[in-house]
Amino acid sequence: MFEFPADAIILGFDGSAAGLGGRLARAFATAFPEAGRLLQSSIAYPVAAGDFRVVTQPGKLPFSRVYLASVLRHTAVDYPGDSEAIYCAAYIKIVRDAAIYNSAIISTGLPSGGWRNRPLNAFDVLARVMERTFEYTRGITLQLCILEPDIYYRVKHYATSTGYENI
Repeated sequence: MFEFPADAIILGFDGSAAGLGGRLARAFATAFPEAGRLLQSSIAYPVAAGDFRVVTQPGKLPFSRVYLASVLRHTAVDYPGDSEAIYCAAYIKIVRDAAIYNSAIISTGLPSGGWRNRPLNAFDVLARVMERTFEYTRGITLQLCILEPDIYYRVKHYATSTGYENI
């Protein structure tokens, strides 16, 4: 996911406590240690569920804006609602912010929250986000990265059968 050029990237994380709880956020910190340390030191905790933080990244990263979506909760504290609604809220805010900064390509993983959202439901979350932000996203490409081949093919089949192309 990190090799593909994009203007922005979305990483889910647990905003209830310091650290980068979330598989993609931890992978990002491993792939880009200096940027990972900058992200961790730039966040004032807690970050409410459904909100986000952004860090602009100078340097050799393939994207200039790193969005941290506060969508994971590893404790039951501060979890006001179901995970799909929390993902929608955070991603809608992020897409609107990315549009303001003329981001043409936003890269993200499937917002499954580990086990919290099933893959096809997670794709539906992204579809709802793009529909609800259509006035902002006409020129934006959401680059969805799915690493697991079986999940990729299931999502691709589902997406194309519901009218989405270029999946």
